[in-house]
Amino acid sequence: GVMVSPVEQVNLAAVYKTPFTASLQLDKARRDHWVIEGSPEEVTTNAGASDAARLDFPSSLGFGISWRPRDTLTLSADFTRTSWSEARILDYFELGATPPTDDGIAGLPPPPVTFPQLQYPTLRAVPDPDGLDQLDAQQIRLGVEWVLIKGQVKVPLRAGYFNDRQITPIAEGDAPRFNGFTVGTGLILGPMLLDVAYVREFGEYTVATSVAGNPGLDVPPTTTPTTVRSTLTTNRFFASVIYRFSRGWRP
Repeated sequence: GVMVSPVEQVNLAAVYKTPFTASLQLDKARRDHWVIEGSPEEVTTNAGASDAARLDFPSSLGFGISWRPRDTLTLSADFTRTSWSEARILDYFELGATPPTDDGIAGLPPPPVTFPQLQYPTLRAVPDPDGLDQLDAQQIRLGVEWVLIKGQVKVPLRAGYFNDRQITPIAEGDAPRFNGFTVGTGLILGPMLLDVAYVREFGEYTVATSVAGNPGLDVPPTTTPTTVRSTLTTNRFFASVIYRFSRGWRP
């Protein structure tokens, strides 16, 4: 990252995070319950493990600016784009259900089904046959801070807004955007900084689907197009303590 100040009241910054590949251990297990008329319930299991899987995490690029028109007032804005469209999980596997006992012969667990690569974290095919490929994430943030000063005591008051584009597209091919607001305050006592913040994020999206229906025994099933609306609201609180050492650290 880099940060420059063309004038004393303005800071310009940019940051780039490189992509990287991570190794991981996958362990999976499943239990299936089979209910057959005239027979007791049977439970079958299947399990598998692999250390061959890899995660390709995406790169990220961000830009920001802050302006301090007064010593106690700071305004800021930044934009970040993360290339989730390029995120992949390699050699991921899924487990099938072990069938129940048939004529006294126990079912054999099917072998794992391995996928050379899938989109991550949605686990969709590459490319997705429905055209719902992951999109890059985009975050836009705006903030303001006003510091109250009384002698040696400083109390910062903060507020902000952010807009976050999701990486999973809906049926129309676009991705929903969630909004959020935050407020916070703190206390600065010499080298110690105490901070608390409240964040509220909310958004909604719609997905087109079909509902199966069967109006009668002699009528074949039909499907009725419908739209499912989903909403999300999260409320989070954060707290932190920072202590600044005025002298260089000595072992």
